[in-house]
Amino acid sequence: MEEKIRFVLHTLIVLWYIIASVWAVFLSDFENVTDDRVLDMQKYGGRYFTTWNFLIHLIYFASALVEDFLSNYTPCKSCLEIIAEVKGYMFTTFLVPFTTYVFTVFWSLFKYDRELVFPEATDEVVPWWFNQTVHTIVFAFMVLEFYFTERNVQHKWKHILVGFTISIIAYYSLFFYTKSKTDRYFYGLFHQLAPWQIVLFLIASYFFGLITIQIGIYIQQLVQMTKNPVIINKGNNSNQSEPVYNRKTNKKHIS
Repeated sequence: MEEKIRFVLHTLIVLWYIIASVWAVFLSDFENVTDDRVLDMQKYGGRYFTTWNFLIHLIYFASALVEDFLSNYTPCKSCLEIIAEVKGYMFTTFLVPFTTYVFTVFWSLFKYDRELVFPEATDEVVPWWFNQTVHTIVFAFMVLEFYFTERNVQHKWKHILVGFTISIIAYYSLFFYTKSKTDRYFYGLFHQLAPWQIVLFLIASYFFGLITIQIGIYIQQLVQMTKNPVIINKGNNSNQSEPVYNRKTNKKHIS
């Protein structure tokens, strides 16, 4: 029964993300927009952190759907092993910290002063359902996915740290490169901060992500131990243990 629920849920999530992607790429209309803050969303849409997070979601859940199909209809040990490796790394290293950050920071700033992050003029172009999809629903889907992460392989902390750090450096580089070319930030918040405050904010964001990753690892460990109580983790840290493939269940376990 759980396998069917997993398959249906992942199918609905992927379909919803495809609909949102089609609207963003082909159906959004900025023709009559005059506000530069809104036009930036069209010009630099791919440079927003929210977009990066959404793409991670799309790739992750598409991979999860492929895994569901292979597990139920065409069992392939090597294929499932590869998918479990990729999914586990993506979920822990990117999806959990990125999504938590987007949800927490966006809605905190939105409630404080929406002009700092999502100007009211944006409502004329971006429908409410799309805003909720990329800032709220992604968080709900991430939380639901924790229940199914017993299939994911947990990786060594140093590999997670390297991947997360490289992704953040890449984003920060793109962020400041865009500022150098346009002479303005596409996030209104940064126009209200002094240079030292911007640096402090970005450093705090990085460590917020690291803390979130650790919490995510802990939750995944609880899920795995709850669903597989006979499996004992012999290592000092679950993300340092080696995955073992179970032929009967087509699942990865920690041993």
